[in-house]
Amino acid sequence: MSALYGEITIPTRTGWWFDDWYTDPAATTHYTGQAITADTDLYMGWTRAAYTLTLDPNGGTWPDGTTWNKYINDVPHGDLATMPDPPTKPGWILTGWTNNGADFDPTTTPITDWTLLKAKWAPAITQLPLTGGPLGAWTLPTLGILLPLTTLTAIGLTHRRKQTGHNLRH
Repeated sequence: MSALYGEITIPTRTGWWFDDWYTDPAATTHYTGQAITADTDLYMGWTRAAYTLTLDPNGGTWPDGTTWNKYINDVPHGDLATMPDPPTKPGWILTGWTNNGADFDPTTTPITDWTLLKAKWAPAITQLPLTGGPLGAWTLPTLGILLPLTTLTAIGLTHRRKQTGHNLRH
């Protein structure tokens, strides 16, 4: 007499995908669904999970001249990504990557799921004219931002006086 046991719940295993049922412990012979009429051992086969890392240049251009997303396929669960040469954007500096708005470095943070990263850009400011005085507020006219001298110093910027006026360098 035989009994139907129904569906077996497949357990989950972090970083692995269930592959199939096998009739041997080495997971080389697939169980093909034949009727089981006696005590039978079946073994779960697992495949290490691998994900696609999508890189959005976010307005930048890749070294090959393209502006669309790049894909790094088959990054094994828990591995670090090997990144391509970075995109560029005139007037901007690539400062990193974000995942859902949070900073994310795929070269130091393991990949554990399908991941979309957006390039994070900061203006490439090398020199801006300043107006104001050494004891008062300094104005960056091209940005329209008024900053006290203590703020400029606190963010690591230095100023120097030229014969033609004040300049901001970093």
